Amino acid sequence: MAGDSLEEEHARVTTKLENAETELAEARDTLETAQQSKADAGSTGSEQLDSLRETQSQLEDVTYDLETERESVASLETERSELEDQLEDLSTVDEDELDDLASQIEQIRGRKRELDEIIFQLQTVIQFNEQITEEGMTDLLDGEEPSKTEAGEGAITDQLLADQSDDVTCWTCGSQVDTEQIESTVSRLQDLRQEKVERRNELNRELEELKTQRKEYTTTRDERVEIERALDTTETELADRTDRISELETQRDELVEQVEDLESAVETNEDDEELRTRIERIEREAIEAFNTHMETVVDLLDYGNLARIWLEYRNPDTRGDATFELHVTRQTDDGTTYEDTIDHLSESEREVTGLVLALAGYLVHDVHEEMPFILLDSLEAIDSERIAQLVEYLEEYASYIVVALLPEDADALDTGYQRISEI
Repeated sequence: MAGDSLEEEHARVTTKLENAETELAEARDTLETAQQSKADAGSTGSEQLDSLRETQSQLEDVTYDLETERESVASLETERSELEDQLEDLSTVDEDELDDLASQIEQIRGRKRELDEIIFQLQTVIQFNEQITEEGMTDLLDGEEPSKTEAGEGAITDQLLADQSDDVTCWTCGSQVDTEQIESTVSRLQDLRQEKVERRNELNRELEELKTQRKEYTTTRDERVEIERALDTTETELADRTDRISELETQRDELVEQVEDLESAVETNEDDEELRTRIERIEREAIEAFNTHMETVVDLLDYGNLARIWLEYRNPDTRGDATFELHVTRQTDDGTTYEDTIDHLSESEREVTGLVLALAGYLVHDVHEEMPFILLDSLEAIDSERIAQLVEYLEEYASYIVVALLPEDADALDTGYQRISEI
């Protein structure tokens, strides 16, 4: 009966082992698929998120440029309105009228030059006749004949003098002329000169008025030209900025559409992003579990100068893949701690490290909930006492533990364990 019971138990355990191996293979396939999906989703999701952020940044820049251009257009429109008001306040200058003013100015200047010549001649004649009246003809002539200039001036005097009477001998013809008649003629000449001077003054006034009017016209014309030039520049800049606004609005609309599409894509992939987060969380939990159990096991098994074995979590790369680095720390007899390499681990230390790593994955991935079973084999590298301690430690984390041991190693375990010595 005992033999039959053992055979039945063996068959039952064998069946469970086969089922466990099948489930483990399926789990591995599932894990590989999940990891590949993680890598693909991580890459795609990360690229989409980066593209979304970049497009949003471009949209912000375009929006800012658009607001700036609109402010500039508003300022230019105000400037254009002010220039149009200034242009409207300025009177229109007729170029023909400006040419007519120039012609009038030249005519008046010509008439003024003629008057200046007449006034000069009259003044000369007046002065000469006044001198004759004061000094007499004798001293002036003194036996000399008058010059051509004096003769010419005398001719003018002859034309103006009608009376040829006594006291003074005319220097032009030698006849006797009454002094009063000369004085009367001089008086008329002075009146004529004064008339010409007044006329010249009138022409001066007219000339200044015309010059002032022409200056006002040219100033107004120049102001109009300057304002029209500024208005043309403003209109050109307005047209350019209006075209720029149209381009920016088109660009903004395109970017808005791109952002919406990317947001939709990112939202669709949220489940995958969540997946990456879950995977990262599990990875970190696995490392934490490994480090915790490894610390306990190292203390429990007491490997001499082996102080600590622990995993370091490296941040995921651009594809979402994390890396792990195993550290080995040893301590000398004098308490000095130094970092060793994996290559220097003993076979026993390697076996224990592998078991603890498997235990961490077993627990973190909740395998114990679906398959509360642990199989240990090929533990010959670990000494009997440490095997017994490991089995006792693992009892807490699995409902069933099957250990394949050599007889001498099995003797180290508590007698309460069920044993199968023959199959």
